[in-house]
Amino acid sequence: MITVNLIPVHRLAARRRQRVVRAWVMTCSTLVAAAIVSLVVSTGPMQAAAGSDVSATADEIRARLSAAAAQRTELQDRIRDAASRLTAIRLVSPQPDWSVLIEMAAAEAGPRIALARFQLDPMVARIETPGEPVREQVSGFSVRLAGHGREERDVFDYVLRLESANLFAAVSLVRFRREGYLGGEATSFELQCVLSADATTARNP
Repeated sequence: MITVNLIPVHRLAARRRQRVVRAWVMTCSTLVAAAIVSLVVSTGPMQAAAGSDVSATADEIRARLSAAAAQRTELQDRIRDAASRLTAIRLVSPQPDWSVLIEMAAAEAGPRIALARFQLDPMVARIETPGEPVREQVSGFSVRLAGHGREERDVFDYVLRLESANLFAAVSLVRFRREGYLGGEATSFELQCVLSADATTARNP
């Protein structure tokens, strides 16, 4: 069994927001850098050109910079929208947001893993206190993930990605084997993932 530390759902949402913001900021920086390089490269022939050639080159540069600025504005709007949606997920309610967990598990799967089943079951513990009746209490949740990977290595890599993403307190590979799939062969698998009850409780307002 592979054990990992589970972080609360609102921290998972914050981590997703940070990833989205970092990705878009890097994209914006790349666009701005490309525009600057284009400007520097274009100024050489512009200095050597005369009359109408200089004017045409300057117009082209202004058009490129204008297009880059428009793209940057659009990206910033998309960043703000993504950040707002992720913040809403974090604050939505005191109940665990299982849709976030499903989305994260699917995102970690990547293009070489096809998930077919997501099953969530409570884990019940017996609480025995002297002089009191035996009580049953939910101590956590068991998540079953089943699907197919192109190769055995793809399944193992998926387990490692789930571990490093801190989605679950424990991850174990219950079953995997090669079998026919979509006219070819693939590795079918089933994972058992454990969520602790404390970690699935969202932050109270």
